[in-house]
Amino acid sequence: MIRHTIRFLMHVVGGLGVGMAVVLGVIAWRLSTGPISLGFMNPYVETALSSKSDAVKVEIADTILTWAGW
Repeated sequence: MIRHTIRFLMHVVGGLGVGMAVVLGVIAWRLSTGPISLGFMNPYVETALSSKSDAVKVEIADTILTWAGW
């Protein structure tokens, strides 16, 4: 019983590891071809950069992720 549970958990952990490696590989490939637009992040970045007292309000047209190299 315990052997089967451990074997199942090892398969799950291995599958997650392979899945993460594939996702990271795709992200690295996509970044190497050019910048990635992250427009859905605009409200979060604006909130983080704006002041709480409304003295400074930041508006961002687009948020992009780019690879600058090593």
